[in-house]
Amino acid sequence: MKIINSQEKQNLLLDRKEVRIDVEADITPSRFECINAVVEKFSCPKDVVNIIRVDSNFGTKVFTIVADIYGSKESKESIAIKRKKEIQAEVKVNEEKKKIEEEKQAEKIAEEVPSDQVGLEEEIKEVPSEEVKEGKENKE
Repeated sequence: MKIINSQEKQNLLLDRKEVRIDVEADITPSRFECINAVVEKFSCPKDVVNIIRVDSNFGTKVFTIVADIYGSKESKESIAIKRKKEIQAEVKVNEEKKKIEEEKQAEKIAEEVPSDQVGLEEEIKEVPSEEVKEGKENKE
């Protein structure tokens, strides 16, 4: 992928640079390749780059990458609109973290309760059900 032309516009209100890069490539570049092209051209970290779109013209090998480069990761997270895939990835990561925490809590509870008391809890659960049955027979 070869960078042909670039334009940039500073947007101080939103703490970002709005850039437009023309690149020459055989096939449409992926988002990952576009981020790498922006990082290469403007010498910025990957986590502050937001690719808006990749445009092409029919019959040419020139693609236009429209992107925003934010001043910090926090400003990107607060301003930039997240894509559906990004939201789904975050949800999946959060669910995995919850499962891990639940497993740790279950292990801690299992370690706290001695094995002798585990059998007693089952016996205690069974006793009230028998008393309730006997109470119903006495009423009849």
